[in-house]
Amino acid sequence: GELIALDIKLILRNKRPKSIALMTVLFLFYGFLFYKPQYIQKESWGMLLIGGIFLTGIFVSNYGQFLFAWQSAHFDGLMAGHLDIKTYIKSKFMLFTAVCTIILLLTSFYGLMNWKILIIQLAGYLYNVGIHTVIAVYFATRSYKAIDISKKAAFNFQGLGASQWIYSLVVFLIPAAIYLPFALFLSSWAGIIALSLLGLISLLLQDWWVHLLTIEFIKRKHRILEGFREK
Repeated sequence: GELIALDIKLILRNKRPKSIALMTVLFLFYGFLFYKPQYIQKESWGMLLIGGIFLTGIFVSNYGQFLFAWQSAHFDGLMAGHLDIKTYIKSKFMLFTAVCTIILLLTSFYGLMNWKILIIQLAGYLYNVGIHTVIAVYFATRSYKAIDISKKAAFNFQGLGASQWIYSLVVFLIPAAIYLPFALFLSSWAGIIALSLLGLISLLLQDWWVHLLTIEFIKRKHRILEGFREK
């Protein structure tokens, strides 16, 4: 709980993470761009699924790409204390899941356009909390660039490295790789169900993922600390 509170304080008190939180709120209205009436009429559920993944996962994408770097200024202190790495990583999953759940509830009004959008958003949500969160934390263990959180986010590329670009690609390629085979050989709904189920299974395995990612983090801890010291 304390670690999640630390993240929330950091978001509210600093320009760059605060602007990411505000962008997340603004992006919630992007559903009007994604859920076009022509897609609903043509039953282009795959196109709507892109919207569902984007909306429910926007915070994970924006905050997750600099997951540990947000705390780069006091990371030495954080690691020098009696912090249990596993608890630290688990807190990141809890933060992501909480925000994704709030977004899912807030964007449920899109169901007024068509109730099937609710199922699509649920599929996107399960992918984001089950699989996307794992990808975000994994790439964070490979991100060694510090960032200044007091600067604005607009046109600010500080901290961006190859790992962030690869992360952005992977996050959208994985759901496509799961959805498309089912959609092509069976139906769009088979693809949506497959994505939901894999997301749910991965979510149920979260403690196992936390264990693996803790090992990854410990392996690279000193490299992360060195990278964060280079301003």
